[in-house]
Amino acid sequence: MTTSIHVRDLSGGTGLELRPGRVVIAGFTGRDHAAVEAHIDELRELGVPVPERTPTFYEVDPSLLTTADRIEVSGSFTSGEVEPVLIVHNGARYLTVGSDHTDRDVERSSIEASKRACPKAIGREVLPLASLATWDDLELSSWAGGAPGRYQEGRLAQLLPLESIVASLGEAVAGRPATAWSALLRARAIENQAFVIGCNAAGVNHGVELGGHSAIIDPWGEAVAEAGAEPTRLDAVIDPSAAADARADFPALRDRVWASPPSSIKVTEGAP
Repeated sequence: MTTSIHVRDLSGGTGLELRPGRVVIAGFTGRDHAAVEAHIDELRELGVPVPERTPTFYEVDPSLLTTADRIEVSGSFTSGEVEPVLIVHNGARYLTVGSDHTDRDVERSSIEASKRACPKAIGREVLPLASLATWDDLELSSWAGGAPGRYQEGRLAQLLPLESIVASLGEAVAGRPATAWSALLRARAIENQAFVIGCNAAGVNHGVELGGHSAIIDPWGEAVAEAGAEPTRLDAVIDPSAAADARADFPALRDRVWASPPSSIKVTEGAP
Protein backbone atom coordinates (compact mmCIF):
# COMPACT_ATOMS: atom_id res chain seq x y z
CA MET A 1 0.00 0.00 0.00
CA THR A 2 1.37 3.44 -0.95
CA THR A 3 1.19 6.02 1.82
CA SER A 4 0.46 9.61 0.82
CA ILE A 5 1.23 12.43 3.25
CA HIS A 6 0.40 16.07 2.55
CA VAL A 7 2.53 18.73 4.25
CA ARG A 8 3.03 22.47 3.75
CA ASP A 9 6.37 24.15 3.12
CA LEU A 10 6.35 27.15 5.46
CA SER A 11 9.07 28.94 3.51
CA GLY A 12 6.90 29.33 0.44
CA GLY A 13 3.46 28.23 1.51
CA THR A 14 3.37 25.49 -1.09
CA GLY A 15 2.03 22.02 -0.47
CA LEU A 16 4.12 18.89 -0.81
CA GLU A 17 2.64 15.48 -1.56
CA LEU A 18 4.91 12.91 0.04
CA ARG A 19 4.87 9.23 -0.90
CA PRO A 20 7.56 7.83 1.39
CA GLY A 21 9.31 4.74 0.10
CA ARG A 22 11.23 4.16 3.33
CA VAL A 23 10.87 5.30 6.92
CA VAL A 24 13.91 4.79 9.13
CA ILE A 25 14.15 5.62 12.83
CA ALA A 26 17.59 6.43 14.22
CA GLY A 27 18.23 5.33 17.78
CA PHE A 28 20.98 5.92 20.34
CA THR A 29 22.13 9.05 18.53
CA GLY A 30 23.34 10.99 21.57
CA ARG A 31 26.52 12.99 21.11
CA ASP A 32 27.68 12.14 24.64
CA HIS A 33 29.01 8.63 24.07
CA ALA A 34 29.37 7.91 27.80
CA ALA A 35 25.72 8.82 28.40
CA VAL A 36 24.63 6.57 25.52
CA GLU A 37 26.62 3.66 26.93
CA ALA A 38 25.14 4.28 30.40
CA HIS A 39 21.64 4.16 28.92
CA ILE A 40 22.47 0.92 27.11
CA ASP A 41 23.74 -0.57 30.39
CA GLU A 42 20.45 0.38 32.08
CA LEU A 43 18.47 -1.35 29.35
CA ARG A 44 20.69 -4.41 29.59
CA GLU A 45 20.07 -4.66 33.34
CA LEU A 46 16.33 -4.56 32.64
CA GLY A 47 16.71 -7.47 30.23
CA VAL A 48 16.05 -5.36 27.11
CA PRO A 49 18.01 -6.56 24.06
CA VAL A 50 20.49 -3.80 23.19
CA PRO A 51 22.10 -2.95 19.85
CA GLU A 52 25.59 -4.11 18.96
CA ARG A 53 26.52 -0.72 17.51
CA THR A 54 25.40 2.87 17.81
CA PRO A 55 23.76 4.74 16.33
CA THR A 56 21.37 2.03 15.25
CA PHE A 57 18.53 2.15 12.75
CA TYR A 58 15.05 0.65 12.69
CA GLU A 59 13.09 0.52 9.45
CA VAL A 60 9.31 0.66 9.83
CA ASP A 61 6.41 0.35 7.41
CA PRO A 62 5.73 3.70 5.68
CA SER A 63 2.02 3.15 6.33
CA LEU A 64 2.70 3.94 10.01
CA LEU A 65 3.45 7.55 9.10
CA THR A 66 0.60 9.98 9.80
CA THR A 67 -0.20 13.66 10.32
CA ALA A 68 -3.38 12.89 12.27
CA ASP A 69 -4.22 14.72 15.50
CA ARG A 70 -4.87 11.42 17.26
CA ILE A 71 -3.52 7.92 16.85
CA GLU A 72 -4.80 4.52 17.93
CA VAL A 73 -2.55 2.02 19.67
CA SER A 74 -3.21 -1.56 20.68
CA GLY A 75 -0.91 -1.70 23.69
CA SER A 76 -1.77 -0.50 27.19
CA PHE A 77 1.67 0.96 27.90
CA THR A 78 2.84 3.24 25.11
CA SER A 79 4.42 6.67 25.00
CA GLY A 80 5.82 9.15 22.53
CA GLU A 81 9.07 11.06 22.26
CA VAL A 82 9.50 14.29 20.31
CA GLU A 83 12.12 13.88 17.58
CA PRO A 84 13.45 15.84 14.61
CA VAL A 85 12.22 14.36 11.33
CA LEU A 86 14.32 14.63 8.20
CA ILE A 87 12.34 14.38 4.96
CA VAL A 88 14.08 13.86 1.62
CA HIS A 89 11.73 14.80 -1.22
CA ASN A 90 12.73 15.24 -4.88
CA GLY A 91 16.36 15.65 -3.84
CA ALA A 92 15.63 18.39 -1.29
CA ARG A 93 15.83 18.06 2.49
CA TYR A 94 13.13 19.30 4.84
CA LEU A 95 12.84 19.27 8.62
CA THR A 96 9.79 18.87 10.81
CA VAL A 97 8.94 17.34 14.18
CA GLY A 98 7.46 13.96 14.97
CA SER A 99 6.76 11.51 17.74
CA ASP A 100 8.50 8.16 17.91
CA HIS A 101 5.55 6.52 19.64
CA THR A 102 6.69 3.21 21.11
CA ASP A 103 5.11 0.23 22.86
CA ARG A 104 7.04 -0.02 26.12
CA ASP A 105 5.82 -3.53 26.94
CA VAL A 106 7.04 -4.86 23.60
CA GLU A 107 10.27 -2.93 24.04
CA ARG A 108 11.28 -5.24 26.90
CA SER A 109 11.72 -8.07 24.42
CA SER A 110 12.55 -6.21 21.20
CA ILE A 111 13.25 -2.53 20.57
CA GLU A 112 12.80 -3.09 16.84
CA ALA A 113 9.35 -4.66 17.30
CA SER A 114 8.31 -1.88 19.67
CA LYS A 115 9.12 0.73 17.04
CA ARG A 116 6.88 -1.04 14.55
CA ALA A 117 3.97 -1.41 16.96
CA CYS A 118 2.69 2.19 16.88
CA PRO A 119 1.90 4.91 14.33
CA LYS A 120 4.49 7.64 13.83
CA ALA A 121 2.97 11.13 13.89
CA ILE A 122 4.79 13.94 12.13
CA GLY A 123 4.07 17.65 11.74
CA ARG A 124 1.96 19.01 8.89
CA GLU A 125 4.41 21.85 8.28
CA VAL A 126 8.00 21.56 7.14
CA LEU A 127 10.91 23.88 6.45
CA PRO A 128 13.76 23.46 3.99
CA LEU A 129 16.78 22.36 5.97
CA ALA A 130 18.97 24.93 4.21
CA SER A 131 16.76 27.78 5.47
CA LEU A 132 17.21 26.88 9.13
CA ALA A 133 19.84 27.83 11.65
CA THR A 134 22.60 25.38 12.32
CA TRP A 135 21.55 21.96 13.60
CA ASP A 136 23.03 22.61 17.04
CA ASP A 137 20.98 25.79 17.55
CA LEU A 138 17.61 24.10 17.08
CA GLU A 139 15.53 23.15 20.11
CA LEU A 140 12.65 20.69 20.49
CA SER A 141 9.98 20.73 23.21
CA SER A 142 6.86 18.69 23.93
CA TRP A 143 3.97 18.80 26.36
CA ALA A 144 1.92 15.84 27.65
CA GLY A 145 -1.81 16.26 28.29
CA GLY A 146 -2.63 18.95 30.81
CA ALA A 147 0.46 18.37 32.94
CA PRO A 148 2.26 21.56 33.94
CA GLY A 149 5.65 22.15 32.41
CA ARG A 150 7.29 20.53 29.45
CA TYR A 151 7.38 16.78 29.01
CA GLN A 152 10.58 17.02 26.99
CA GLU A 153 12.98 19.73 25.91
CA GLY A 154 16.45 19.83 24.52
CA ARG A 155 18.75 21.18 21.84
CA LEU A 156 19.73 19.15 18.83
CA ALA A 157 23.31 19.80 19.92
CA GLN A 158 22.73 16.87 22.28
CA LEU A 159 22.41 14.63 19.23
CA LEU A 160 25.10 13.66 16.76
CA PRO A 161 25.48 16.09 13.86
CA LEU A 162 22.94 15.39 11.13
CA GLU A 163 25.54 14.51 8.50
CA SER A 164 27.12 12.03 10.91
CA ILE A 165 23.77 10.30 11.43
CA VAL A 166 23.08 10.19 7.68
CA ALA A 167 26.57 8.80 7.02
CA SER A 168 26.07 6.09 9.66
CA LEU A 169 22.76 5.16 8.06
CA GLY A 170 24.46 4.84 4.68
CA GLU A 171 27.16 2.61 6.17
CA ALA A 172 24.57 0.43 7.91
CA VAL A 173 22.51 -0.04 4.75
CA ALA A 174 25.56 -0.59 2.55
CA GLY A 175 27.03 -3.06 5.02
CA ARG A 176 24.09 -5.49 4.95
CA PRO A 177 24.83 -7.05 1.54
CA ALA A 178 28.55 -7.35 2.41
CA THR A 179 27.70 -9.05 5.70
CA ALA A 180 25.34 -11.49 3.97
CA TRP A 181 27.93 -12.22 1.24
CA SER A 182 30.61 -12.91 3.85
CA ALA A 183 28.31 -15.19 5.85
CA LEU A 184 27.38 -17.08 2.66
CA LEU A 185 31.01 -17.74 1.71
CA ARG A 186 31.89 -18.92 5.21
CA ALA A 187 28.87 -21.20 5.36
CA ARG A 188 29.75 -22.81 2.03
CA ALA A 189 33.34 -23.40 3.13
CA ILE A 190 32.34 -24.99 6.43
CA GLU A 191 29.55 -27.19 5.09
CA ASN A 192 31.75 -28.52 2.27
CA GLN A 193 34.98 -28.51 4.31
CA ALA A 194 36.77 -26.94 1.40
CA PHE A 195 38.41 -23.72 0.34
CA VAL A 196 35.94 -21.29 -1.19
CA ILE A 197 37.02 -18.48 -3.50
CA GLY A 198 34.29 -15.90 -3.82
CA CYS A 199 34.90 -13.39 -6.60
CA ASN A 200 32.45 -10.49 -6.60
CA ALA A 201 32.35 -7.52 -8.97
CA ALA A 202 33.46 -4.21 -7.46
CA GLY A 203 33.26 -0.56 -8.43
CA VAL A 204 30.38 1.10 -10.30
CA ASN A 205 28.69 -0.26 -13.42
CA HIS A 206 26.05 1.81 -15.26
CA GLY A 207 25.44 3.83 -12.12
CA VAL A 208 25.05 0.77 -9.89
CA GLU A 209 27.50 0.40 -7.01
CA LEU A 210 28.70 -3.21 -6.96
CA GLY A 211 29.29 -5.22 -3.81
CA GLY A 212 32.96 -6.18 -3.94
CA HIS A 213 34.37 -7.93 -0.86
CA SER A 214 35.83 -10.86 -2.79
CA ALA A 215 37.40 -13.37 -0.41
CA ILE A 216 39.22 -16.65 -0.02
CA ILE A 217 37.86 -18.71 2.87
CA ASP A 218 39.48 -21.78 4.42
CA PRO A 219 37.59 -25.00 5.36
CA TRP A 220 37.00 -23.70 8.90
CA GLY A 221 35.32 -20.52 7.65
CA GLU A 222 38.28 -18.23 8.31
CA ALA A 223 39.29 -15.60 5.76
CA VAL A 224 42.68 -16.28 4.18
CA ALA A 225 42.40 -13.06 2.19
CA GLU A 226 39.59 -10.55 1.90
CA ALA A 227 39.09 -7.46 -0.24
CA GLY A 228 37.05 -4.37 0.45
CA ALA A 229 34.42 -2.62 -1.64
CA GLU A 230 36.91 -1.08 -4.09
CA PRO A 231 38.40 -2.91 -7.11
CA THR A 232 41.66 -4.58 -6.13
CA ARG A 233 43.86 -7.62 -6.71
CA LEU A 234 43.67 -10.35 -4.08
CA ASP A 235 46.68 -12.65 -3.59
CA ALA A 236 46.96 -15.59 -1.21
CA VAL A 237 48.84 -18.85 -0.75
CA ILE A 238 46.71 -21.83 0.25
CA ASP A 239 47.61 -25.39 1.18
CA PRO A 240 45.12 -27.85 -0.38
CA SER A 241 46.00 -30.44 2.28
CA ALA A 242 44.30 -28.20 4.84
CA ALA A 243 40.95 -29.37 3.49
CA ALA A 244 41.89 -33.02 4.08
CA ASP A 245 43.09 -32.15 7.59
CA ALA A 246 39.82 -30.38 8.38
CA ARG A 247 37.81 -33.38 7.17
CA ALA A 248 39.92 -35.70 9.32
CA ASP A 249 39.54 -33.54 12.43
CA PHE A 250 35.83 -33.03 11.89
CA PRO A 251 34.48 -35.84 9.67
CA ALA A 252 31.09 -34.23 9.06
CA LEU A 253 31.01 -35.29 5.42
CA ARG A 254 30.77 -38.92 6.48
CA ASP A 255 27.27 -38.22 7.73
CA ARG A 256 26.00 -37.25 4.31
CA VAL A 257 23.32 -39.55 2.98
CA TRP A 258 23.47 -39.97 -0.78
CA ALA A 259 20.32 -40.86 -2.69
CA SER A 260 20.60 -44.31 -4.25
CA PRO A 261 20.37 -44.30 -8.04
CA PRO A 262 17.43 -46.25 -9.51
CA SER A 263 18.23 -49.91 -10.13
CA SER A 264 16.87 -49.70 -13.66
CA ILE A 265 15.69 -47.07 -16.10
CA LYS A 266 12.79 -47.80 -18.38
CA VAL A 267 12.87 -46.06 -21.73
CA THR A 268 9.58 -45.72 -23.55
CA GLU A 269 10.03 -45.63 -27.30
CA GLY A 270 8.70 -42.48 -28.86
CA ALA A 271 8.73 -40.56 -25.61
CA PRO A 272 10.23 -37.07 -25.81
